[in-house]
Amino acid sequence: MKKMILGFGILLCVMLVYELYKTLSARAKTEQLFLQYLSGPNIKIKASDLSKRQIDHLLGIQDPSFYTHKGVDGKTAGAGVTTITQAVVKKLYFKKFKKGFAKIEQSLIARYAVDPLISKQDQLTVFVNIVYWGKCNGRHVHGLTDASLCYTGKDFIDISELEYHGLITMLMAPNTYHPKRHPQIYARRLARVNNLLDGVCKPANYMDVTYENCD
Repeated sequence: MKKMILGFGILLCVMLVYELYKTLSARAKTEQLFLQYLSGPNIKIKASDLSKRQIDHLLGIQDPSFYTHKGVDGKTAGAGVTTITQAVVKKLYFKKFKKGFAKIEQSLIARYAVDPLISKQDQLTVFVNIVYWGKCNGRHVHGLTDASLCYTGKDFIDISELEYHGLITMLMAPNTYHPKRHPQIYARRLARVNNLLDGVCKPANYMDVTYENCD
C-alpha cells in the first residue's frame, strides 16, 4: 500500500511539473498569439464598442470580478467555474479540451500567462468574438455580432437593451436557454437575470449561476 501511495504521489508530481512546463511554454507565446488573433478576421467587434452599461451587465452575469481577479476566481458569488480569461484560454490554447488536468492547465495559463501579459480590454475583446451562442437557424453561432444578427435580425449597434439582456441571458447554456426552442425556460432565466442586474437579489454562493433566489 505504501509503495502504491508513493508511486501515485510521484506520478502526480511529474504530471504537475509537466503542466507547469506547458504553462511556461504558453507564456512565451502569449503576446504573439493574442497579437495575431486581435489583428485577424475573427475580430468583428471590440470591447470599446460596448457601452459601460453593456459591459457591466455582461460581466455581472458572466464574470463579476473580471477587472479585479487575476485570471481565475474561486470565491465570488455567482462566478461559477470558468472566468472570461479561462474561456479565452480554452479557445486559443487548446485544440481539444478535456476535463481533468486540462482544467488545471487552463487555470495556470489564465493566471500566469494571459492575465499578467494581456490587458483586460483585449481579453474582453477576444471573448465577445469567440464565445459560443448556441445553434441558430441550423448553424452554430459564435460572437456577439453574429448572435445579434441571428437572434434579433439586427446589427449589434441597433439592438435594444432588452434584446441585449436576452443575448447575455443565453450565455451560460445557449442551447438550453434558447428563446425559440425553450421559451419558458428562457423567460424564467431572463427574469432572474434582470432581477440580479437590478439589484433585487444576489447569488447565494460561488456556484449559484442559475440565481435560484431571484424569482
